[in-house]
Amino acid sequence: MIFNDRQRTDTSPMRNAETNFGFLDRSARPEMATVRSFLERCLSGYPSEETPELVSRIRSGDDGQFDSASFEIILYAGLTKLGYTLTPHPPLSNGCTSRPDFLVRTPEGQLFYLEAVLATEKTEKKGSCAEA
Repeated sequence: MIFNDRQRTDTSPMRNAETNFGFLDRSARPEMATVRSFLERCLSGYPSEETPELVSRIRSGDDGQFDSASFEIILYAGLTKLGYTLTPHPPLSNGCTSRPDFLVRTPEGQLFYLEAVLATEKTEKKGSCAEA
């Protein structure tokens, strides 16, 4: 479970230095309950051995980690609903120790790697095994 299971009564807006997770977990606003429910449903279909790491990132207090992990579970849920099969963090056959977010099998049987990247003002180009 991502969010604490408790009664919420605070309908105030997001505070200045509040994290995305902190606000969603605190807010009693119906819209935030919808977001919590959506994220929990997306996570429920994710492979159980991978969920602790995602939940930890979402709860970390780092909005970048929150956004990134949320994006991964939403991609997983959306693509599996469309009939794709996703394997999180598959090992690469070229000996590279880094792992992409997903190995994806299309409904037609084609394979591709998917790296879920959020483009922000702070996004930096990082090296990859392909560049080595």
